[in-house]
Amino acid sequence: MGPVLGGVLLLCSCSSEPESASFSNPIPPAAAESTAPPAESDPPEPIEEETDDGESLIDEESTPAEDPEETEDEFFGGTYTVTISGVAGWTEFTREGTVTIQETIAEVGTNNGVNPIDVCLVSGMPAGLPEVGAIWFASNSGCIPGAGAAQLDMAYVEVDGSTVTVQPDERIAATLSNNFTVNDDYITSSIFAPVSGQMTITTDADGDLSGSIAITGYSGMGTATYQAEISGQRA
Repeated sequence: MGPVLGGVLLLCSCSSEPESASFSNPIPPAAAESTAPPAESDPPEPIEEETDDGESLIDEESTPAEDPEETEDEFFGGTYTVTISGVAGWTEFTREGTVTIQETIAEVGTNNGVNPIDVCLVSGMPAGLPEVGAIWFASNSGCIPGAGAAQLDMAYVEVDGSTVTVQPDERIAATLSNNFTVNDDYITSSIFAPVSGQMTITTDADGDLSGSIAITGYSGMGTATYQAEISGQRA
Protein backbone atom coordinates (compact mmCIF):
# COMPACT_ATOMS: atom_id res chain seq x y z
CA MET A 1 0.00 0.00 0.00
CA GLY A 2 1.24 3.49 -0.79
CA PRO A 3 1.82 6.19 1.73
CA VAL A 4 -0.93 8.36 3.11
CA LEU A 5 -0.54 12.02 2.35
CA GLY A 6 -2.92 14.46 3.93
CA GLY A 7 -5.64 11.92 4.27
CA VAL A 8 -5.36 10.95 0.63
CA LEU A 9 -4.41 7.49 -0.21
CA LEU A 10 -2.20 7.27 -3.28
CA LEU A 11 -2.03 4.02 -5.14
CA CYS A 12 0.70 3.28 -7.66
CA SER A 13 1.92 0.34 -9.61
CA CYS A 14 5.69 0.51 -9.98
CA SER A 15 8.30 -1.88 -11.05
CA SER A 16 11.76 -2.00 -9.77
CA GLU A 17 13.21 -1.55 -13.28
CA PRO A 18 12.05 1.05 -15.81
CA GLU A 19 10.44 -0.32 -18.93
CA SER A 20 12.39 0.22 -22.12
CA ALA A 21 10.80 2.51 -24.65
CA SER A 22 9.55 0.95 -27.86
CA PHE A 23 8.96 2.81 -31.14
CA SER A 24 8.56 2.18 -34.83
CA ASN A 25 11.15 3.57 -37.22
CA PRO A 26 9.20 5.25 -40.02
CA ILE A 27 10.40 4.51 -43.60
CA PRO A 28 11.99 7.58 -45.10
CA PRO A 29 10.21 8.86 -48.27
CA ALA A 30 13.17 8.02 -50.46
CA ALA A 31 13.28 4.45 -49.18
CA ALA A 32 9.54 4.08 -49.68
CA GLU A 33 9.87 5.12 -53.27
CA SER A 34 12.68 2.60 -53.83
CA THR A 35 10.62 -0.29 -52.52
CA ALA A 36 7.64 0.48 -54.72
CA PRO A 37 7.28 -1.85 -57.75
CA PRO A 38 8.78 -0.33 -60.90
CA ALA A 39 6.40 1.11 -63.46
CA GLU A 40 5.97 -0.79 -66.69
CA SER A 41 8.03 0.51 -69.60
CA ASP A 42 9.09 -0.55 -73.10
CA PRO A 43 12.01 -3.01 -73.21
CA PRO A 44 15.34 -1.29 -73.80
CA GLU A 45 16.65 -1.24 -77.34
CA PRO A 46 19.76 -3.34 -78.01
CA ILE A 47 22.94 -1.40 -77.59
CA GLU A 48 25.19 -1.21 -80.61
CA GLU A 49 28.81 -1.63 -79.64
CA GLU A 50 31.76 -0.40 -81.59
CA THR A 51 35.12 -1.99 -82.09
CA ASP A 52 38.39 -0.11 -81.86
CA ASP A 53 38.39 0.46 -85.60
CA GLY A 54 34.92 1.99 -85.53
CA GLU A 55 33.01 -0.97 -86.97
CA SER A 56 29.71 -1.66 -85.26
CA LEU A 57 29.00 -5.05 -83.74
CA ILE A 58 25.54 -6.35 -84.57
CA ASP A 59 23.85 -9.08 -82.61
CA GLU A 60 23.65 -12.21 -84.78
CA GLU A 61 20.07 -12.85 -83.60
CA SER A 62 18.88 -9.39 -84.65
CA THR A 63 20.70 -9.45 -88.00
CA PRO A 64 21.32 -13.03 -89.14
CA ALA A 65 24.27 -13.43 -91.42
CA GLU A 66 23.44 -14.04 -95.05
CA ASP A 67 24.88 -17.03 -96.82
CA PRO A 68 27.46 -16.09 -99.44
CA GLU A 69 26.19 -16.32 -102.99
CA GLU A 70 27.05 -19.57 -104.67
CA THR A 71 28.99 -19.31 -107.87
CA GLU A 72 28.83 -21.79 -110.62
CA ASP A 73 31.29 -22.46 -113.39
CA GLU A 74 30.22 -21.10 -116.73
CA PHE A 75 30.86 -22.50 -120.19
CA PHE A 76 31.98 -19.84 -122.65
CA GLY A 77 30.83 -20.25 -126.24
CA GLY A 78 32.05 -18.82 -129.50
CA THR A 79 34.58 -19.77 -132.15
CA TYR A 80 38.11 -20.68 -131.08
CA THR A 81 41.24 -20.91 -133.21
CA VAL A 82 43.06 -24.02 -132.03
CA THR A 83 46.17 -26.11 -132.51
CA ILE A 84 45.69 -29.88 -132.69
CA SER A 85 48.73 -32.04 -131.89
CA GLY A 86 48.67 -35.81 -131.77
CA VAL A 87 48.65 -39.06 -133.71
CA ALA A 88 46.25 -40.08 -136.47
CA GLY A 89 46.57 -43.75 -137.26
CA TRP A 90 50.32 -44.23 -136.89
CA THR A 91 51.43 -40.76 -137.95
CA GLU A 92 52.17 -37.78 -135.73
CA PHE A 93 50.80 -34.41 -136.77
CA THR A 94 50.29 -30.79 -135.72
CA ARG A 95 47.71 -28.72 -137.52
CA GLU A 96 45.42 -25.74 -137.10
CA GLY A 97 41.65 -25.87 -136.79
CA THR A 98 38.61 -24.34 -135.14
CA VAL A 99 36.32 -25.30 -132.30
CA THR A 100 32.83 -23.82 -132.40
CA ILE A 101 30.61 -23.86 -129.32
CA GLN A 102 27.02 -22.71 -129.65
CA GLU A 103 23.52 -23.05 -128.25
CA THR A 104 21.46 -26.18 -128.85
CA ILE A 105 20.76 -26.61 -132.56
CA ALA A 106 18.11 -29.35 -132.57
CA GLU A 107 15.55 -29.70 -129.79
CA VAL A 108 13.21 -32.14 -131.56
CA GLY A 109 13.68 -35.21 -133.70
CA THR A 110 16.83 -36.45 -131.95
CA ASN A 111 17.48 -40.10 -131.16
CA ASN A 112 20.16 -39.51 -128.54
CA GLY A 113 18.64 -36.79 -126.38
CA VAL A 114 18.70 -33.01 -126.67
CA ASN A 115 22.22 -31.63 -126.45
CA PRO A 116 22.63 -28.92 -123.78
CA ILE A 117 25.01 -27.16 -126.18
CA ASP A 118 26.57 -28.11 -129.50
CA VAL A 119 30.28 -28.37 -130.24
CA CYS A 120 32.31 -29.09 -133.36
CA LEU A 121 35.99 -29.53 -134.15
CA VAL A 122 36.97 -28.78 -137.75
CA SER A 123 40.38 -29.03 -139.40
CA GLY A 124 40.68 -29.42 -143.14
CA MET A 125 38.22 -31.30 -145.32
CA PRO A 126 38.86 -35.00 -144.86
CA ALA A 127 36.16 -36.18 -147.27
CA GLY A 128 37.47 -34.07 -150.15
CA LEU A 129 41.13 -33.50 -149.30
CA PRO A 130 42.62 -36.32 -147.20
CA GLU A 131 45.43 -35.23 -144.89
CA VAL A 132 47.03 -36.58 -141.74
CA GLY A 133 44.84 -35.39 -138.88
CA ALA A 134 42.12 -33.77 -140.99
CA ILE A 135 38.87 -34.07 -139.06
CA TRP A 136 35.22 -33.08 -138.80
CA PHE A 137 33.81 -34.03 -135.43
CA ALA A 138 30.56 -32.42 -134.28
CA SER A 139 27.70 -33.06 -131.90
CA ASN A 140 25.29 -31.83 -134.58
CA SER A 141 25.90 -31.59 -138.31
CA GLY A 142 24.51 -28.05 -138.33
CA CYS A 143 27.43 -26.91 -136.16
CA ILE A 144 30.04 -27.38 -138.89
CA PRO A 145 30.46 -24.05 -140.73
CA GLY A 146 29.51 -24.32 -144.39
CA ALA A 147 28.71 -28.02 -144.20
CA GLY A 148 25.20 -27.46 -145.56
CA ALA A 149 24.02 -30.63 -143.84
CA ALA A 150 20.70 -31.18 -142.13
CA GLN A 151 20.55 -30.60 -138.39
CA LEU A 152 21.39 -34.17 -137.45
CA ASP A 153 22.41 -34.99 -133.89
CA MET A 154 25.46 -37.22 -134.10
CA ALA A 155 26.75 -37.42 -130.54
CA TYR A 156 25.96 -37.42 -126.84
CA VAL A 157 26.87 -34.21 -125.00
CA GLU A 158 27.42 -33.64 -121.29
CA VAL A 159 28.34 -30.34 -119.62
CA ASP A 160 30.01 -30.18 -116.22
CA GLY A 161 30.76 -26.61 -115.20
CA SER A 162 33.15 -25.20 -117.79
CA THR A 163 33.86 -28.59 -119.41
CA VAL A 164 31.91 -30.30 -122.19
CA THR A 165 32.28 -33.94 -123.24
CA VAL A 166 31.19 -35.20 -126.66
CA GLN A 167 30.83 -38.92 -127.43
CA PRO A 168 29.97 -40.18 -130.94
CA ASP A 169 26.70 -42.02 -131.53
CA GLU A 170 27.75 -45.23 -133.26
CA ARG A 171 24.28 -45.68 -134.77
CA ILE A 172 24.74 -42.56 -136.92
CA ALA A 173 28.36 -43.18 -137.90
CA ALA A 174 27.35 -44.54 -141.31
CA THR A 175 26.22 -41.06 -142.42
CA LEU A 176 29.92 -40.06 -142.43
CA SER A 177 28.94 -36.59 -141.24
CA ASN A 178 31.73 -37.03 -138.70
CA ASN A 179 34.96 -38.29 -140.20
CA PHE A 180 38.75 -38.09 -140.18
CA THR A 181 41.71 -39.22 -142.28
CA VAL A 182 45.11 -40.57 -141.27
CA ASN A 183 47.19 -40.03 -144.44
CA ASP A 184 47.32 -37.86 -147.53
CA ASP A 185 47.56 -40.57 -150.17
CA TYR A 186 44.56 -40.26 -152.47
CA ILE A 187 44.90 -43.89 -153.56
CA THR A 188 45.16 -45.59 -150.16
CA SER A 189 43.42 -43.03 -147.97
CA SER A 190 40.19 -44.00 -146.26
CA ILE A 191 37.61 -41.91 -144.47
CA PHE A 192 37.03 -43.11 -140.92
CA ALA A 193 33.72 -42.54 -139.14
CA PRO A 194 34.04 -42.18 -135.33
CA VAL A 195 32.23 -44.97 -133.47
CA SER A 196 33.66 -44.69 -129.94
CA GLY A 197 35.75 -42.52 -127.65
CA GLN A 198 35.22 -38.89 -126.71
CA MET A 199 36.34 -35.28 -127.00
CA THR A 200 36.63 -33.08 -123.91
CA ILE A 201 36.79 -29.28 -124.13
CA THR A 202 37.25 -26.72 -121.33
CA THR A 203 36.97 -22.94 -121.70
CA ASP A 204 37.43 -19.97 -119.36
CA ALA A 205 36.50 -16.31 -119.07
CA ASP A 206 39.87 -15.22 -120.49
CA GLY A 207 39.07 -16.88 -123.82
CA ASP A 208 41.38 -19.85 -123.37
CA LEU A 209 40.44 -23.33 -124.56
CA SER A 210 42.05 -26.65 -123.72
CA GLY A 211 41.04 -30.22 -124.29
CA SER A 212 41.73 -33.55 -125.89
CA ILE A 213 40.23 -36.04 -128.27
CA ALA A 214 40.63 -39.81 -128.34
CA ILE A 215 38.32 -41.61 -130.77
CA THR A 216 38.24 -44.76 -132.85
CA GLY A 217 36.89 -44.69 -136.38
CA TYR A 218 35.73 -47.37 -138.79
CA SER A 219 35.96 -47.62 -142.55
CA GLY A 220 35.81 -50.36 -145.16
CA MET A 221 39.58 -50.77 -144.67
CA GLY A 222 39.33 -51.44 -140.93
CA THR A 223 39.70 -49.16 -137.91
CA ALA A 224 41.99 -46.31 -136.96
CA THR A 225 42.50 -44.15 -133.89
CA TYR A 226 42.74 -40.38 -133.56
CA GLN A 227 44.37 -39.01 -130.40
CA ALA A 228 45.36 -35.38 -129.89
CA GLU A 229 45.63 -32.44 -127.51
CA ILE A 230 43.68 -29.30 -128.37
CA SER A 231 44.51 -25.75 -127.25
CA GLY A 232 43.64 -22.29 -128.45
CA GLN A 233 42.03 -18.90 -128.00
CA ARG A 234 38.63 -17.44 -128.72
CA ALA A 235 38.70 -15.69 -132.09
